[in-house]
Amino acid sequence: MAVFSVVIPAYNEEDGIRAIMQRVLAVRPEIQAAGFDDLELIVVDDGSGDHTGALVAAEPGVRLIRHAKNAGYGAALKTGFAAATGEWIGFLDADGTYPPEYFPRLCAARWPRARTSSSARAWRGRRAKCPGAPAGQSDLRAW
Repeated sequence: MAVFSVVIPAYNEEDGIRAIMQRVLAVRPEIQAAGFDDLELIVVDDGSGDHTGALVAAEPGVRLIRHAKNAGYGAALKTGFAAATGEWIGFLDADGTYPPEYFPRLCAARWPRARTSSSARAWRGRRAKCPGAPAGQSDLRAW
């Protein structure tokens, strides 16, 4: 089953987290039309002192992971990437800076064009061999 995972690191984002989660979930049908079986949404609450975690926990279809204390943006991303089950993983900021509405187009493009797209804040998960990679660089981590 091919799944597209989206990771959102969040720290004290109670004012905007609900909106970005709903925008991501709204593109599920388009993600499926692009060839994925499902969309997985993971929000990593990075030790927020507000109601971010409670708002995420109340949203159906969203997986919440909590850091006991703030570990930083990079740590929240790493936690989300490690927890993701999808074959492909994308990420967004909790403030909605990057529009999730571009994910379906990115998914439809697949590899290798997706890695050169200006909206391509996504990468192939599972640290797999990447078709279309330059010679000698078939592992995404080398890019």
